[in-house]
Amino acid sequence: MDDIDPAGNYTITRAVRFNFKYKSQAADAGLRHAFQTGSIKHEIVLNANTSTRKRYDPAGGWRQYISLSGTGNIYDPSYTARPQNIPSADGYVKAEENKLQSFGIADTLHFLDDSVLLTLGLRRQSVEQVFSDYHKTVTTPAVGLLFKVNERVSLYGNYIEGLSAGSTAPTTAANAGEVFEPYQTKQVEAGVKLDLNGFATTIAAFQIKQPSAYTDPTTNIYSVDGEQRNQGLELNFFGEQQRNLRVLGGMTWMQGKLMETSGGINEGKTAVEVPKLVAKLGVEYDITSVPGLTLTANAIHTGKQYINQANTLSVPSWRRYDLGARYVTRIGDKPVTLRASVFNITDKVYWMGQLYRGVSDPRTVQLSATIDF
Repeated sequence: MDDIDPAGNYTITRAVRFNFKYKSQAADAGLRHAFQTGSIKHEIVLNANTSTRKRYDPAGGWRQYISLSGTGNIYDPSYTARPQNIPSADGYVKAEENKLQSFGIADTLHFLDDSVLLTLGLRRQSVEQVFSDYHKTVTTPAVGLLFKVNERVSLYGNYIEGLSAGSTAPTTAANAGEVFEPYQTKQVEAGVKLDLNGFATTIAAFQIKQPSAYTDPTTNIYSVDGEQRNQGLELNFFGEQQRNLRVLGGMTWMQGKLMETSGGINEGKTAVEVPKLVAKLGVEYDITSVPGLTLTANAIHTGKQYINQANTLSVPSWRRYDLGARYVTRIGDKPVTLRASVFNITDKVYWMGQLYRGVSDPRTVQLSATIDF
């Protein structure tokens, strides 16, 4: 989409072939050890991991356009023919490489007969974006505290920092493919957990701070400007409501705000792609008359999301419903699990997000089998 007016009317003059390839490698190792010092129990955890992600673009250029033209409205879109995705005849060249490495250590200290747990940790993180010459290494802290009021009620709080690879300008931006430097995130959370005889509920308040990135609607240039602050409340529940019936779900109320923007433009506006409400509910029911058979159902709700920082354009809320079943049996002496799922059973069409403004998948049937050896 080249242009969208405040009413959501858009014009298409081209489409992009996504003819690039990715190659990812990762390794992870850890060590856990417990010991006692006086009345204090320690649980030490060491962890090291590394990952590399490479992108290969067509040798003739990674943005290859097919001429298209058309108009429509994001709230009532009309569809064009899907462009043909043709593999590059000239081969591929490496165009991007991100390397992430980290080493962490954490000690959970148990006090007062395990009624107070204190976790202290440090992580040395390194992000290298080879083709952008960005290389950043930081040591970030992690602190967590859990206080068991009684057998049913626990209070907890934590603080953690992280390092992430910088974002990449989307294909719709004038500076498509530009990679930005790594950035740090900061998160604080406090909550309460209720344990009600096999059914548990957690309620928490949280705040996350990270750099804000967006595409300027006037210049069409993607850049990092200011800070995005997400604050909210999260409710989760899980457990066996009654015999053979299990429930897992939750709701998140969140307010994403733009802070410290350049020149105060869009200061205090809602951040893009941050819905105020996200809710999920999953249910499993065992059919006692057919041992091994379980029926499943899921429902997902995502609230309205703004797609520009001025908050003049948005995509509406959407809901999706899924149904499924699994059957656990044995073939010979091997445990076998058969699964059947139908995603988006109402065949709902909705917008997925801002960067690519993608449309949801249609009703999808998925069959699978797992055999343990």
